Amino acid sequence: MEFRRHYLGMLGISTAIIVALLALSWESAIRNPYVQFLVDYDLGFLRRAFAGEIFSHFLPEVSQFSVGGVGAGAILLAGVLYLTLFRRDFGFTRASLPLLVFIIASPFFFKMFARHLGYFDIYGFILACVALLLPLRKAYPAIITLGAIALILTHHLHFLLYIPLIGFVCLLRYLAERRRLAAWERVYAAICMSGVGFAFMAVLLWGGAPVPREILLEHMQSRAIDGFDSNLVEIWYRSIFDEMRRTFARLDEQAVFLPLYLLTLLIHWPLFAALAGGLRALKEKSHRVIVYAGLAAICLGYFAIFVMIFDYNRWLSNWAVCMILALHAISRLPSSTPNPMHIAVDRRRNIYLGWLVALDFLGGPGTPGFPPGLL
Repeated sequence: MEFRRHYLGMLGISTAIIVALLALSWESAIRNPYVQFLVDYDLGFLRRAFAGEIFSHFLPEVSQFSVGGVGAGAILLAGVLYLTLFRRDFGFTRASLPLLVFIIASPFFFKMFARHLGYFDIYGFILACVALLLPLRKAYPAIITLGAIALILTHHLHFLLYIPLIGFVCLLRYLAERRRLAAWERVYAAICMSGVGFAFMAVLLWGGAPVPREILLEHMQSRAIDGFDSNLVEIWYRSIFDEMRRTFARLDEQAVFLPLYLLTLLIHWPLFAALAGGLRALKEKSHRVIVYAGLAAICLGYFAIFVMIFDYNRWLSNWAVCMILALHAISRLPSSTPNPMHIAVDRRRNIYLGWLVALDFLGGPGTPGFPPGLL
């Protein structure tokens, strides 16, 4: 009972921190995502304009408050979806309580989404949860494909940020069902994957701003209720090489926070140990090989992001979220032991680490007050 009180206290404090971060970051966090809701397809096909295009059909003019409201609604939806997912895979029991606490309390998870209110990271997380929860019907590949295309049109970085995880989830779900795909299903899957690839290439090749900066800025100002930094129009004119130059120029600023990132990863040790336990418990060797290859592909995508764009706080957090959702996908595969991913309830070391996780909110670049990243 004593240990249970500790874990419930961690959940309570973490929830309070999430609410506080939402309140404290409301103004500063939505200032930069705001400009991305001002761009639509009126001037032609533009990358990162899909969200603004949807907004334009409901709100001819956009306020920062409306952007914050949508962001808060996305966090609420993400919370409901994740708790539904956790209940299905692990249940709300005494044995699963430490695992739930280490996930919900993590500064990499909902605290990160609260710190970056209005940014587009969370939509990749939502689609990954949908991919984990939807029943495997004939429409499943098409629904997930349309969602992935919408992610790419919202922000093309999702091609590396969450789409590898979503593909990994879909593959493991079919493996867990032990289904052999018929010939038409393989063609269906190939068409779906090609559609996602085509959307990404279309954004890269034809998504650049087709008009001079002054015209795009004037269009954005015509849709804005609140003021914004006009220099942010450069987002639509930078090449990937420009981004890489900016990243390398700021490596010293990011390096200062490297010990903080490493320490934050270390206090999540029970969570990573749970993932490792799930991997070791996989019953079939072929499943183990596929899982390792999938996790490696996800990590390679994040390595590419780290090289290109400097906002390491957010990329590390989203990588950790991908590992958490991968844990759910892996838990559906046949296992040689029951509940291989549970964290021991009564180990004092886990209690101490849990409190550190619960009280941590991972400050550094990417938090309000620090220069924003691109997403």
